[in-house]
Amino acid sequence: QLNKFKSESKEIIFLRHMETKLNKEDIFYGTDTDSEIVSDKVELSPDILDKNYTIYSSESKRAILSAKEYKFQDINIVNEINEIEYGSAENMKFNEYEKKYFINAVFWKFGVDKRFPKGENHYDVLKRMKIHIKRINTNSILFSHLVPIRTFIGDYYKIPKKDWYKI
Repeated sequence: QLNKFKSESKEIIFLRHMETKLNKEDIFYGTDTDSEIVSDKVELSPDILDKNYTIYSSESKRAILSAKEYKFQDINIVNEINEIEYGSAENMKFNEYEKKYFINAVFWKFGVDKRFPKGENHYDVLKRMKIHIKRINTNSILFSHLVPIRTFIGDYYKIPKKDWYKI
């Protein structure tokens, strides 16, 4: 039974894009903003690089360039693994967001998964991630972003949604 389970299973590796200039800015930057990569790639195990994985990337330049840094050629671009849509909060610092959207920030403190104004919440991101994961039928590497990865991990391990930001 275990051999059957293993042969029918697919391996999915989640990789966050490499560090960018904007990562250091402490702002909400998601789907509508991109930034140059500033750090070196993390070493991947040779058995990962030697295997035949299907490579997926979000639509962002930072994720696509991260995949290319590992010399992956055939990169499938999919929007389901894009970063969260921050809507009106795009490029805003958290303290600015708290002032402008005070009620939303209060909801978050009580663990409510409130959508960003004109944007998404964690549930929206998780829903589209699951759509893509269900379509995967080969061993795959996904070049994605912090929020999609943390929502998938949080849901998979049944971590309370109010604690997902800690992942």
